[in-house]
Amino acid sequence: LITNTIGLSISVRREEIRIMRLIGATKFFIRQPFIVEGILIGLIGAGIPLAVIYYIYMNVVSYAAERLKLLSGLFVFLPIHQIMSILIPVALTLGVGIGFFGSIFSEAAATDSVENTVNYAEAVDIVRGIMAEPARLLETVVFRIREALTARWPGITGGHVTLAKLHPPFPTPVAQAAVTVEW
Repeated sequence: LITNTIGLSISVRREEIRIMRLIGATKFFIRQPFIVEGILIGLIGAGIPLAVIYYIYMNVVSYAAERLKLLSGLFVFLPIHQIMSILIPVALTLGVGIGFFGSIFSEAAATDSVENTVNYAEAVDIVRGIMAEPARLLETVVFRIREALTARWPGITGGHVTLAKLHPPFPTPVAQAAVTVEW
């Protein structure tokens, strides 16, 4: 949600960002409002559930104390301030973290900046270098490609690589043989 919201915000302000770049604004200066916006969205996203938890807990404890005398004798309900003293810092920290990282990740897609994502021109060069190395199996080449790309861009957490050999030397003619590795 945060990534999409910040991405939309960046897209809407694309012309402003272009103008800021033209007049010499630093990347930090341009990114800062979007990061702050992401953090605020994260804080709001953490604050709303905290308010709901507070309201529900207070009503459930009141109901149990008034209507279920037997149950209130068996269980000891913690005071709300004790529960919230743990939940508030955890929820707000998570909200800030999720907001910060959500805004950072949205930047690559929204700004169309090669610096924020995989540089496909460089990826092609890496694959060309691997393809120049001798190998007997397509699987070996695909494994090398995956390893090289994930080593170069550690942020790659999944994907697939397909390699096909056109008109392989099989006894029966076929158009291609292909191997796909997904992770």
